[in-house]
Amino acid sequence: MRAIDNYSFLKQWALVVAASNGLINRLEPEDQLLDKVDRAIGAEGVNTQDVVTLNVWLGTLSVSDFDTLTDGADDEMDAIQDRSPKREDGKGHVTDLLEDIYSEMAELE
Repeated sequence: MRAIDNYSFLKQWALVVAASNGLINRLEPEDQLLDKVDRAIGAEGVNTQDVVTLNVWLGTLSVSDFDTLTDGADDEMDAIQDRSPKREDGKGHVTDLLEDIYSEMAELE
């Protein structure tokens, strides 16, 4: 079992973003993509409580806001992200992790 399997809303976000950006395909199946997500959320310096908080917060979004967060215009996505909880260290929002996760997903192997 992967760590991401414990975070259903974050997993859903990753799969929707990956699908809409062509990151899941015959050369990189879903399993490999989820391995990348696991690496991102388990990376050194990532606070597990921030991952938990992010997952819970994603679960509170309306369908419309979730859709915008996964495939909206940059300014609309930023407005939603600005409403997310602060990170444990107080340096930014938990949604800052989404950029790190996306970067790892988009990395070519």
